[in-house]
Amino acid sequence: MKNKNKLNYLIVLFCLIFLSQNSYSQEKLLSMKIVYSVPIMIAEIQSSSEKDSIKYDFIIDKRFWWQAFDKIVAKSKDKKLFFYINDKDSLSYDSISNLLAKTLKEKFNKEYTPEETQKLIENNIRKIQFEERWWYNTKTMLIRSEVTAFQPIFTMDSIILDDEDLKIQEHFSYPLGWIKPLKNNKTTDEVVVSSNIEFTIPIYNTTPYQWWLNHLEAEYSIPFLDMLISKAENMQINTYDSPSASTAFNKVEILKQLEYQTRETLVTEDSMYNTIEKDTIVKIKYMGEHIDYFRFGQKWTFDLENLCFRKQINYFAPVIRLTGNDNSFRGFYPLFYIRKEN
Repeated sequence: MKNKNKLNYLIVLFCLIFLSQNSYSQEKLLSMKIVYSVPIMIAEIQSSSEKDSIKYDFIIDKRFWWQAFDKIVAKSKDKKLFFYINDKDSLSYDSISNLLAKTLKEKFNKEYTPEETQKLIENNIRKIQFEERWWYNTKTMLIRSEVTAFQPIFTMDSIILDDEDLKIQEHFSYPLGWIKPLKNNKTTDEVVVSSNIEFTIPIYNTTPYQWWLNHLEAEYSIPFLDMLISKAENMQINTYDSPSASTAFNKVEILKQLEYQTRETLVTEDSMYNTIEKDTIVKIKYMGEHIDYFRFGQKWTFDLENLCFRKQINYFAPVIRLTGNDNSFRGFYPLFYIRKEN
């Protein structure tokens, strides 16, 4: 009986190892290094007869985020963790706080005590910047990310008048410094910072002559995007109109989703060589080269022991940035959503 149980255990263990190896064998590299920022607060203008002000609300779990940040500060003050300004300079939390106070003095011509600086940090960390590696599963086309470092971004906003409308504009931004995981092994001491945070990010760097920096390399992204569209239109993966849609697109719906219409002016000549201009509607299919943004819905957990973020992607959409004839921004168009199947 004991030998039988041992045999059953070995069979289950072998199956788990096989499934794990098979899963990773279906993965391909998408990016060795991608850097992007995610807001963790939303801002809203509150108008009154006395003064217009900005109200901020967390879109992640405020309590667990500050539990995580307090742990970071404590370990930094104990010299168990350092903030990295670049690959060479590593600083303690007190040094980071002093640098911020110095920068604020230069910016606003005002002295800040350590207590005032700490209070500002507590109220003004409104973004987190991530450095990640990305892989994708060639069967499901879902992306897997590994957070290799992150840094809190200190920001201060102002209210401006734009075309007779009040708008919020970032006035000051200061990255505190990169935080790298102490270890890679997973512990049970984790908190759920967000069960589902949605954000849309650019995937290419538009800085001239620096297209490779911090964003996707075309040699990896275009094959991925072309494969994604091909699998979607051939019904090899389930695609949806929204993250919460109850039914997937059928063949006709997904093909329609991948098409767009544009007005073109055709120039021809008649028999007398007179130039004739005629507007016509042309149907064009979206390809991988048209996609320049990704939208994610992610679950974030934070390992309080190793001080690292871990992410689970709940859903993902390739997105196209729409512009008018004058190149003005018109909005984002998600082609479709794919999501983690239960």
